[in-house]
Amino acid sequence: GDILFMYALAGFVLVLFHNFKKANILRFSIVFLLFFILSDLILFFSYQGTTNPYNSTSVSLAHTNFPDMKPAEVMHIFRNGNIAEVFKLNIHNLVWKWMSKFPSGSFTNTLGLFLLGYYLASTKFFTEHIKSKKLLVVSLLTGIICTFVAKWTGGSTTKFPPILSNTFYYKTMLYSGQLSLSLFYMGLIANIAGTTTGKHILEYLKPVGKMALSNYLFQTLMCIIIFYNFGFNLIGAIGLVFIIGIAILLLIVQILLSKIWLKYYRFGPMEWIWRSLTYKKRIQNRLESSFV
Repeated sequence: GDILFMYALAGFVLVLFHNFKKANILRFSIVFLLFFILSDLILFFSYQGTTNPYNSTSVSLAHTNFPDMKPAEVMHIFRNGNIAEVFKLNIHNLVWKWMSKFPSGSFTNTLGLFLLGYYLASTKFFTEHIKSKKLLVVSLLTGIICTFVAKWTGGSTTKFPPILSNTFYYKTMLYSGQLSLSLFYMGLIANIAGTTTGKHILEYLKPVGKMALSNYLFQTLMCIIIFYNFGFNLIGAIGLVFIIGIAILLLIVQILLSKIWLKYYRFGPMEWIWRSLTYKKRIQNRLESSFV
């Protein structure tokens, strides 16, 4: 159910756009980003006058709450179930999580964001305009305002059947806020990276990025040990402060391990395996001079 699975599926669609003109890339990006409005309208009118039992009250299909299970039941299995029961629950959660992507428009939104990024890169936005102080302020203010308006109106990205007020007020404001804040984050990082101190700080993250797949799987393994009941069983037992602390500690460990590993090897272990499988031959990984 990981987000990378959706990105991989999106790749099969995005490759079709590689020869499109920039203007058409932008048009398709806007269509995909706004497609949730059209899909909500179709679903809304399709369910009018039906005998659907959920027609009067929208049901949240968000992965944190399931129509067929109470949160307490989910937590009980995670904390007390055996490996088979936990695995079965994860499959159950995966099904509902993907069902939630239809009313939320997650897949088309993802395609739209990728295409928008592709378009902006082609216009040199990320190299020439991203550091604009005006863009930084406008994107931050727009993001905060849209996000608070969305929260004030109330709603959910996964209501089904759709409610048009939810579509035009909550979803539109929420997605606009997310896009604006994303631009702010990118602009902020670009400005930090442009300073001497910023370059020095971000230098520590380079080894982690060069071993992104290995570190990603390492995080997964460590979090399974920390949170699952065949490890330390901390799921639902600690608050956000401790979780943030664990995340920071894991990042520090990965920075150190990545730096040490790349002192002796060209690629991370999983990157090496992936590259060898891609080229169907054993790729040289050791930095021989480091072992002398």
